[in-house]
Amino acid sequence: MNSPPIADLLIAPDLPTGGAAPISLGLRFTDGAAYWGDVALPEGISQAEALVVAHHLRERLTPALSGQQPESLRDFSGRAREAATDDNPLGEALKLAWQAAWLGAIRATPDAAARLRREYVFPTEPPIAGPPACFLEISDHAATAERIDGLLALRPAGLGYRLTGGRVAEAIGPNAEHLQRFVRELGRRAATLARGESYRPAMYLALNGALGELAGDPVRHIGKVLGNVVGLQTAAGERRLILEEPFCLDDPLAQAANLHRLKEFIRRTPDSLKRAAPTLVVAPLPGAGQEAQVYADTAAVHALSLIHISEPTRPY
Repeated sequence: MNSPPIADLLIAPDLPTGGAAPISLGLRFTDGAAYWGDVALPEGISQAEALVVAHHLRERLTPALSGQQPESLRDFSGRAREAATDDNPLGEALKLAWQAAWLGAIRATPDAAARLRREYVFPTEPPIAGPPACFLEISDHAATAERIDGLLALRPAGLGYRLTGGRVAEAIGPNAEHLQRFVRELGRRAATLARGESYRPAMYLALNGALGELAGDPVRHIGKVLGNVVGLQTAAGERRLILEEPFCLDDPLAQAANLHRLKEFIRRTPDSLKRAAPTLVVAPLPGAGQEAQVYADTAAVHALSLIHISEPTRPY
């Protein structure tokens, strides 16, 4: 089903109302329907400043989008990027709000789900439902042999270990050798307690930026980070390895880009090519609840639910 053409780009309010009051941007289609997206103003930007930029942006976008029938989010976003090259945070926030309005229009169509499946090459057949994978985690300050055995007795799909302290070199060793030994012993303990079973839990390491601290500059010295990752892979043996935040950069875009860069380097190592399942590099999903934390692969494909168990205090 084709969408009606875009007739107009909308801004509400059209004039400033004062302070950091919200702004919404919309799309009106030729059938009279209008859909809206809210602008998340960057810190320090007032409503008045944002409206000035929004009106200039609308002037540039209107010729590119008016009368058009963008059939996919990529198509719509591509037209917007070509017409307006604002790559500052405010310009991006405004374009994202118009993209949200377009998604609202797609959501109103009867074949919305099918269109998104086609665009992102998702399977057309419904997935086979299965039990959720439960990962049990313990933090470094609570990791005793008795507690770890208690986790293993539950046979979780994955075992998590979270670094919480700030003395990284002392905690994991200058070359992460202490952490590698812990991972190796954890795997041996799982095999001992589940003797005769085919139980090989994944290893989830929440590193809190530790490998980046060891490298000094994880962007320039990403090779050292990679070397420590390969050492952890070797220690994990046949078990799948999942690394949360091996380094932490202040810029979220740089963080995401370099996590993806590291994942590509990991994928090409000879050790990775011999593994049945590739090592995942993940980041915590912001805004998750207190009872359960959800983690997403940086490729935005896989998601894992992780339950934090250490002491009867608060989850992560």
